[in-house]
Amino acid sequence: SEEWKMCVGEVVLNRVASPEFPNTIAEVLEQPGQYYGKNSRYFNNLKPNELSVRAAMRLLHGERLMQPSVVFQANFKQGSGTHTACYDKQLGWTYFCFSSKPELYVVNTAVTLSEDEQALIQAADMDGGKEPLE
Repeated sequence: SEEWKMCVGEVVLNRVASPEFPNTIAEVLEQPGQYYGKNSRYFNNLKPNELSVRAAMRLLHGERLMQPSVVFQANFKQGSGTHTACYDKQLGWTYFCFSSKPELYVVNTAVTLSEDEQALIQAADMDGGKEPLE
């Protein structure tokens, strides 16, 4: 669902803004044991569909569904509690959970994007975000 995609992307952006995790989207995605990294065969074969691009654009333009302290996503509960749980027929339950250190988070935490990430947003804005990213 688009909600699930938004929540997955939001966890990544929340981690970028968090003092507990690396400071860039690339570093968050490439952390050992977290997400498939850019050098994996799985990642290299991904082609985002229109729904994925739309969810990413909503997030990169500032829309949020969860609190900044939601930094965990897994098929099990973790951290200091569950914010949202989504069910998918193929993936089963995905839990979006709060950090174990809620005192580190403030409501208006901003994400700083690299020049490359800003260029991707501008390019997608120019074509309406309808074309899959290469």
